[in-house]
Amino acid sequence: MSRVASRYRLTAKELIWALVDVGRRPNLFTVRPDGEVVFNTEARTVVAAFCRMPEEHLRRALPAWGREVPSSRLGSGPAAWVRTAATIPPTGPGCRACTARATQGGEEARRYLLPHARVCVKHQCGMLETPVVDEATAGPGQLDVRHVPQIAAAQRRHARLLRRTPHAGEAFAVAQAVTASWWDEAWPDETLWPDRLRLMAHGNGFAWRVAARDAVTYPEAVTLAAALADAGVQQLLLNEAGRHQPHSLADVPRLVGELARRLGRPWIADRLTAVTTGPLNAWVRACVRSQAGHIPKTRNMWRVSPPHRPSPVSQLLAKSSDRGETPAQPEPASLPESTEDAARGFARGLRHARAYAAEHGHLCAPNTVQMEGFAVGLWLANQRAAGPELAPERAATLDALDPWWNPPWNLWWQRIYHRAQAHVRAGHPLAPELGFPGTPEGLGEWLHDQCTDYHQLHPQQQRLLTEIGITPERARVAKPRRKNIKAVRHTALDHARTYAARHGHLCAPTSASQDGFMVGKWLHSQRVRARRGHLDPVLNQTLTEIDPWWNPPWPTDWQREHHHAHAAVTAGTLLDPQAGFRNFDDRTGQWRYAQCVNYTALQPGQQHLLARLGLTEPVAGTAVPNPATRHPAMETGLHYARDWAAQHGALDLPRTAPPT
Repeated sequence: MSRVASRYRLTAKELIWALVDVGRRPNLFTVRPDGEVVFNTEARTVVAAFCRMPEEHLRRALPAWGREVPSSRLGSGPAAWVRTAATIPPTGPGCRACTARATQGGEEARRYLLPHARVCVKHQCGMLETPVVDEATAGPGQLDVRHVPQIAAAQRRHARLLRRTPHAGEAFAVAQAVTASWWDEAWPDETLWPDRLRLMAHGNGFAWRVAARDAVTYPEAVTLAAALADAGVQQLLLNEAGRHQPHSLADVPRLVGELARRLGRPWIADRLTAVTTGPLNAWVRACVRSQAGHIPKTRNMWRVSPPHRPSPVSQLLAKSSDRGETPAQPEPASLPESTEDAARGFARGLRHARAYAAEHGHLCAPNTVQMEGFAVGLWLANQRAAGPELAPERAATLDALDPWWNPPWNLWWQRIYHRAQAHVRAGHPLAPELGFPGTPEGLGEWLHDQCTDYHQLHPQQQRLLTEIGITPERARVAKPRRKNIKAVRHTALDHARTYAARHGHLCAPTSASQDGFMVGKWLHSQRVRARRGHLDPVLNQTLTEIDPWWNPPWPTDWQREHHHAHAAVTAGTLLDPQAGFRNFDDRTGQWRYAQCVNYTALQPGQQHLLARLGLTEPVAGTAVPNPATRHPAMETGLHYARDWAAQHGALDLPRTAPPT
């Protein structure tokens, strides 16, 4: 279309608008050289007639000529749609020599630059998706591959791989992302890539290094794709990982060694074993999840998450302007607001995470933890949930604070391990063969459980236990932690009495603790034992003496709210049900009103406790809701709905109806 338009001194956009405009609003706003324009059936007929070219010829010459188009929102008639570079395969200038011979001129022809068809074998040149301006030839530069036969050989191997191996295309996308991440590392041991770049590019500037990235790494990307798509390599990974999720590539040394052997780079094995993030590590985890029968966190093992995708060459070439070179593309637009907001949010969360790590020595914070009003525990949980979607630089920043901030095992295990580590660092070595004397009861029992299941632990968990003195040999001779049941019960009852004296009841939530003792969990376990008939009668009697309603037949949440209300009445707050319990705070007042509404559905014991608060059935019938309550319940709305229905006979009122 650009060639045809140039004959009439028009642009491609102006010509297309003239051909598809039939008095309707145009639906073609931008036409970019790296994009596509597709026509519907009527528009194809018009364009073919205007160009005096049979549609059969255009369909054979233009791959997108007969592409399906969305249904037109403009009705019948010719119409065109724009497809941007993000929605079509990569495109770029074709071989200049082939184009000049076919067109008898210096015009440029664009073509799809498929990964396995970017080398013109006839003229020994590599086509670039985003060309670099070559001042020597006054035209778009292309790579010279005459002195690098590995490129053409890799293209032939790539074509065979696509024909013979399933998922070869997806494997190459993963491999290309991996080699691009290695390219950014600039390892000093890598000598082949700099030599290829010097032989292929017309210059040594930054722009040529960026533009030639995919071509220089192409042979290794094909080799790596063949390895990743090999069923034998995948089975080697599964056999080596077992039923554990690898935390880093150090957990699968045989796989790393196989990849290093195929790439012909023995030194790369030591580099990869330290990797805990990146596209290769993400593929390893996804492969183990999908083929081991686990629920995958990604769609499949071949998906490359956006943070791991190679940076577009067009964006990288824009940086060449800062280095004194001529940019090949205009300056990129600034980051969208959502991206900037995400960056600011991560910086804020990282600041609080750094403070938490400085205080506790790790980042395994529970979800409920807050630092200066910021939910740092929930923020860290969101970063862990991102998994492979987390940008490598962000993961590396968190790794610097705590290498085990996102372990492949349960986070609860990691938190208890930090407790054991702190116990050892305080000067109390562990003695598994003696039953872990000197350790708290719960910690000693946990350590013995780890020794019992030592052979089932993750290799990295075994390494962490070795660091605190639990070696495989000592784990085999570990003895259980001795437990003094009477002393434990006496300690728990002391904490329960202290809690009851402070709060007035024993219906503590499971998260409640008293002087470091998890009294809430202990009381919950005693309730479970009592309901099953397994609780010691003496212990039951002791707890009943502390709080007669420590194990109510209704939810403990209700009992806690009753204690709040009882404390308010004891403090002298007057009962005023006709005024919506305005004398109480919103929480207590709303709870009292809810009990009045549901009074007949309560158990006799609950009604007896409400009578102590002054709420009997006659009094409950006079209660009205408090419209000023900040957290109204459903009963509040039902109260006003009944009044409206009594006055107007219906409830089909508008949303803007004033209150009664």
